[in-house]
Amino acid sequence: MTAIIRDVDVTTLIPHRGPMHLIDRINWVDTDVIRGEVRACLRADGPYFTQSVNGEVSEFENHWLIELAAQSSAALYQYSRQGAHKASPKGYLVSIRDFSTSEGLELKARDELLFRIIFEVETSPLGQSRCEVRLGSTLIAHGELTFLLDV
Repeated sequence: MTAIIRDVDVTTLIPHRGPMHLIDRINWVDTDVIRGEVRACLRADGPYFTQSVNGEVSEFENHWLIELAAQSSAALYQYSRQGAHKASPKGYLVSIRDFSTSEGLELKARDELLFRIIFEVETSPLGQSRCEVRLGSTLIAHGELTFLLDV
């Protein structure tokens, strides 16, 4: 039986704090197969924007989509295997495969991104997730991430 849980706080699910805590909420998670959707609203003060000389936010650095996808994967994994109230274990991103972004991608502060994640492999100590990143209904990035789990 599939257990779909909706609207989960991610605060305790990943070890990131302060400006490095980049995701907002889990929209939904299927705990049986570790798949779900996580949302993140890009903050003007987030580390993923370069700052101009006068301090204004300039362009989004696309490689940050990988970190956002990794945090999304970690939150879904943690919730599916440990629940919302256990301390988050440390995990490590060890590999990125075929991660690509749309050409001409221009993200800005307050854009809300959706990360659709499905774990394809979970053989401790390794896990692999397939990620899709959407801005609204538009697919803007996708790839596979491999993690060292439960470390």
